[in-house]
Amino acid sequence: MHSYLPKSDILIYRNVAFLFTKNLHCYLPFTTNLYKCVIENGFSLLGNRGFMGLLHPEGVYDDPNGQPLRKEIYQRLKYHFQFSNVTGLFDQVSSRTITYSINIYEGVLKNQINFYSINMTAIIEVKTLLT
Repeated sequence: MHSYLPKSDILIYRNVAFLFTKNLHCYLPFTTNLYKCVIENGFSLLGNRGFMGLLHPEGVYDDPNGQPLRKEIYQRLKYHFQFSNVTGLFDQVSSRTITYSINIYEGVLKNQINFYSINMTAIIEVKTLLT
């Protein structure tokens, strides 16, 4: 790394280099979607008896070029809790219209698709989650 670059430029360079490293993303040849990269790398870290929970936008489920990753997602998916940020539960997210989900993935690939899906759009306040 060049020492004359500002620290912020070095971090951007490292992130771009990571996102375009092809050997890290066998299902993601030309993507720069960090959520998809985290999901795929998380799968590679899971043991057969392990579980992984992630909160991410729903884009991985409707990407027209995402079939190989989606195939593995559905074989590992155990729970899918879908919601929108309409009440501002997450202040840092500017859009209130993007749909998100909390997903629990299994370490073992299943031969069939079998998961629980709950649409949580009825959740109005954070205290609803706690009761």
